[in-house]
Amino acid sequence: MADVRPSPTRRWNCSWSTASTGSLVRDRAPTACPVETVRDDLLSALARDEPTLGLRPGADRFWRVVLDSPALRAREREIGEHAEAALAAALADHPPLTPYEPPLPALLAGALAGTYRAVLRELRDGVMSGAAPGRVRDAVTPEAVRAFDALCRGLHQVGPLGG
Repeated sequence: MADVRPSPTRRWNCSWSTASTGSLVRDRAPTACPVETVRDDLLSALARDEPTLGLRPGADRFWRVVLDSPALRAREREIGEHAEAALAAALADHPPLTPYEPPLPALLAGALAGTYRAVLRELRDGVMSGAAPGRVRDAVTPEAVRAFDALCRGLHQVGPLGG
């Protein structure tokens, strides 16, 4: 199991912001897998019950406001698009071991960002269904690990020129 201790050097941001995802992947150790880096950051946030994950009492009201607002949903999509672009740039500038040519960094960023957003959506949907936040977290966490691990295995099968 991955080390899920909080990072003492930065605050985790679950909004999948441009700064957090791009810098997280860009600043990882040269031999570290970018998928594992993002996964471990998310697991750390889940383990310490990061408030921005929306697993606190009353979070369902917040999510309802967001889901009922076309403007907020549009902004959520815009933030996600910017974050995915930053992640693609980070993968292009700091690929895992072998250089990636376009469009591969963008495709990999889309898979990684999509998995991350799906985890957040499962957390939100579980809370909104009335389930206890702790139960939602406990149900989603092992499946998130499985999904990110599958991405990681696939990433390491992609060699130079996609071979």
